Amino acid sequence: MFKTAFLIPGFGTIEDLKMAIDCGIKVLQVACHCTEANITRQHIEYAKKKAIYVWFVDNMTLMKKEISERLLNSKVDLICVSLDGTTKETFEKIRVGAKFEDVINNTKQLLQMRNKKSPLVGINMVISKENYKEIEDMVRLAHELKVDSLTYMAVYFGSGDTKSLSFDTVSNE
Repeated sequence: MFKTAFLIPGFGTIEDLKMAIDCGIKVLQVACHCTEANITRQHIEYAKKKAIYVWFVDNMTLMKKEISERLLNSKVDLICVSLDGTTKETFEKIRVGAKFEDVINNTKQLLQMRNKKSPLVGINMVISKENYKEIEDMVRLAHELKVDSLTYMAVYFGSGDTKSLSFDTVSNE
Protein backbone atom coordinates (compact mmCIF):
# COMPACT_ATOMS: atom_id res chain seq x y z
CA MET A 1 0.00 0.00 0.00
CA PHE A 2 1.35 3.41 -0.96
CA LYS A 3 1.56 6.31 1.45
CA THR A 4 -0.94 8.93 0.32
CA ALA A 5 -1.34 12.63 1.09
CA PHE A 6 -4.47 14.74 0.72
CA LEU A 7 -3.70 18.38 -0.06
CA ILE A 8 -6.04 21.35 -0.06
CA PRO A 9 -4.28 24.17 -1.94
CA GLY A 10 -4.67 27.42 -0.07
CA PHE A 11 -4.40 25.53 3.21
CA GLY A 12 -1.60 23.16 2.29
CA THR A 13 1.51 24.92 1.02
CA ILE A 14 4.38 23.79 -1.17
CA GLU A 15 6.39 23.42 2.05
CA ASP A 16 3.72 21.04 3.40
CA LEU A 17 3.92 19.05 0.16
CA LYS A 18 7.73 18.89 0.39
CA MET A 19 7.45 17.57 3.94
CA ALA A 20 4.93 14.90 2.84
CA ILE A 21 7.22 13.81 0.00
CA ASP A 22 10.16 13.66 2.41
CA CYS A 23 8.00 11.36 4.58
CA GLY A 24 7.64 8.98 1.64
CA ILE A 25 4.29 9.64 -0.01
CA LYS A 26 3.85 8.18 -3.48
CA VAL A 27 0.28 9.36 -4.18
CA LEU A 28 -1.15 12.87 -3.88
CA GLN A 29 -4.86 13.60 -3.95
CA VAL A 30 -5.41 17.27 -4.65
CA ALA A 31 -8.64 18.72 -3.29
CA CYS A 32 -9.74 21.23 -5.85
CA HIS A 33 -12.42 22.20 -8.26
CA CYS A 34 -11.53 22.41 -11.94
CA THR A 35 -11.82 26.20 -11.84
CA GLU A 36 -9.02 26.25 -9.28
CA ALA A 37 -6.49 24.80 -11.73
CA ASN A 38 -4.36 27.96 -11.50
CA ILE A 39 -4.14 27.68 -7.71
CA THR A 40 -3.22 24.01 -7.77
CA ARG A 41 -0.79 24.16 -10.70
CA GLN A 42 2.28 24.76 -8.52
CA HIS A 43 1.39 21.83 -6.25
CA ILE A 44 0.75 19.48 -9.17
CA GLU A 45 3.92 20.54 -11.03
CA TYR A 46 6.08 20.08 -7.94
CA ALA A 47 4.61 16.65 -7.17
CA LYS A 48 5.06 15.49 -10.78
CA LYS A 49 8.74 16.57 -10.73
CA LYS A 50 9.14 14.26 -7.75
CA ALA A 51 7.43 11.34 -9.57
CA ILE A 52 4.33 11.44 -7.36
CA TYR A 53 1.04 10.02 -8.72
CA VAL A 54 -1.44 12.94 -8.69
CA TRP A 55 -5.20 12.69 -8.89
CA PHE A 56 -8.34 14.52 -7.92
CA VAL A 57 -12.12 14.31 -8.02
CA ASP A 58 -14.24 16.92 -9.79
CA ASN A 59 -18.00 17.29 -10.24
CA MET A 60 -17.48 18.40 -13.89
CA THR A 61 -20.22 21.02 -13.71
CA LEU A 62 -17.92 23.83 -14.91
CA MET A 63 -15.44 21.83 -17.01
CA LYS A 64 -15.55 23.92 -20.17
CA LYS A 65 -13.10 23.40 -23.04
CA GLU A 66 -10.50 25.98 -21.92
CA ILE A 67 -10.51 24.61 -18.37
CA SER A 68 -10.17 21.06 -19.72
CA GLU A 69 -7.14 22.13 -21.78
CA ARG A 70 -5.49 23.71 -18.74
CA LEU A 71 -6.18 20.62 -16.69
CA LEU A 72 -4.88 18.22 -19.32
CA ASN A 73 -1.70 20.29 -19.60
CA SER A 74 -1.13 19.99 -15.84
CA LYS A 75 -0.10 16.32 -16.29
CA VAL A 76 -2.28 14.88 -13.53
CA ASP A 77 -2.48 11.08 -13.61
CA LEU A 78 -6.19 10.63 -12.87
CA ILE A 79 -9.26 12.83 -13.03
CA CYS A 80 -12.14 11.21 -11.21
CA VAL A 81 -15.63 12.43 -12.13
CA SER A 82 -17.99 12.59 -9.17
CA LEU A 83 -21.19 11.12 -10.59
CA ASP A 84 -23.78 10.06 -8.02
CA GLY A 85 -26.60 9.00 -10.30
CA THR A 86 -27.26 7.56 -13.72
CA THR A 87 -30.50 9.44 -14.31
CA LYS A 88 -31.22 13.14 -14.43
CA GLU A 89 -33.75 12.75 -11.62
CA THR A 90 -31.42 10.97 -9.18
CA PHE A 91 -28.32 12.99 -10.01
CA GLU A 92 -30.02 16.39 -9.72
CA LYS A 93 -31.73 15.38 -6.48
CA ILE A 94 -28.32 14.60 -4.95
CA ARG A 95 -26.31 17.37 -6.68
CA VAL A 96 -28.70 20.28 -6.23
CA GLY A 97 -28.05 22.95 -8.84
CA ALA A 98 -25.99 20.70 -11.12
CA LYS A 99 -27.25 19.60 -14.51
CA PHE A 100 -26.84 15.91 -15.38
CA GLU A 101 -26.51 16.59 -19.12
CA ASP A 102 -23.71 19.13 -18.52
CA VAL A 103 -21.70 16.66 -16.45
CA ILE A 104 -22.09 13.89 -19.03
CA ASN A 105 -21.22 16.24 -21.92
CA ASN A 106 -18.23 17.74 -20.07
CA THR A 107 -16.97 14.24 -19.28
CA LYS A 108 -17.30 13.17 -22.92
CA GLN A 109 -15.46 16.33 -24.02
CA LEU A 110 -12.60 15.68 -21.58
CA LEU A 111 -12.30 12.09 -22.77
CA GLN A 112 -12.15 13.24 -26.40
CA MET A 113 -9.56 15.94 -25.68
CA ARG A 114 -7.08 13.84 -23.75
CA ASN A 115 -3.95 12.54 -25.44
CA LYS A 116 -4.49 8.82 -26.07
CA LYS A 117 -5.07 7.44 -22.57
CA SER A 118 -3.55 10.21 -20.49
CA PRO A 119 -4.68 11.20 -17.99
CA LEU A 120 -6.85 8.37 -16.84
CA VAL A 121 -10.47 9.41 -16.39
CA GLY A 122 -12.68 7.57 -13.94
CA ILE A 123 -16.04 7.84 -12.24
CA ASN A 124 -16.54 7.89 -8.49
CA MET A 125 -20.06 7.20 -7.22
CA VAL A 126 -20.86 7.98 -3.60
CA ILE A 127 -23.52 5.44 -2.70
CA SER A 128 -26.47 6.61 -0.65
CA LYS A 129 -30.08 5.69 0.00
CA GLU A 130 -31.02 7.87 -2.97
CA ASN A 131 -28.91 6.04 -5.58
CA TYR A 132 -27.92 2.52 -4.49
CA LYS A 133 -30.41 0.98 -6.92
CA GLU A 134 -28.44 2.54 -9.80
CA ILE A 135 -25.14 0.74 -9.10
CA GLU A 136 -25.55 -1.70 -12.01
CA ASP A 137 -26.65 1.14 -14.29
CA MET A 138 -23.48 3.02 -13.34
CA VAL A 139 -21.40 0.10 -14.61
CA ARG A 140 -23.25 0.35 -17.93
CA LEU A 141 -22.81 4.14 -18.08
CA ALA A 142 -19.09 3.87 -17.31
CA HIS A 143 -18.75 1.33 -20.11
CA GLU A 144 -20.75 3.53 -22.50
CA LEU A 145 -18.60 6.58 -21.70
CA LYS A 146 -15.43 4.44 -22.00
CA VAL A 147 -13.90 5.72 -18.77
CA ASP A 148 -10.85 3.97 -17.37
CA SER A 149 -12.14 3.19 -13.89
CA LEU A 150 -15.22 3.12 -11.70
CA THR A 151 -15.10 3.34 -7.92
CA TYR A 152 -17.79 3.36 -5.27
CA MET A 153 -17.84 4.91 -1.82
CA ALA A 154 -20.53 4.60 0.84
CA VAL A 155 -20.97 7.54 3.18
CA TYR A 156 -22.67 7.74 6.55
CA PHE A 157 -23.17 11.21 8.00
CA GLY A 158 -24.49 10.07 11.37
CA SER A 159 -27.34 12.54 11.77
CA GLY A 160 -30.41 11.32 13.58
CA ASP A 161 -32.55 11.19 10.45
CA THR A 162 -29.98 9.44 8.24
CA LYS A 163 -29.77 5.66 8.11
CA SER A 164 -26.51 4.03 7.23
CA LEU A 165 -26.65 2.16 3.94
CA SER A 166 -25.96 -1.49 4.63
CA PHE A 167 -27.07 -4.81 3.26
CA ASP A 168 -29.60 -4.99 6.11
CA THR A 169 -31.30 -1.71 5.16
CA VAL A 170 -31.25 -2.59 1.46
CA SER A 171 -32.76 -6.06 1.99
CA ASN A 172 -35.53 -4.61 4.17
CA GLU A 173 -36.89 -2.46 1.32
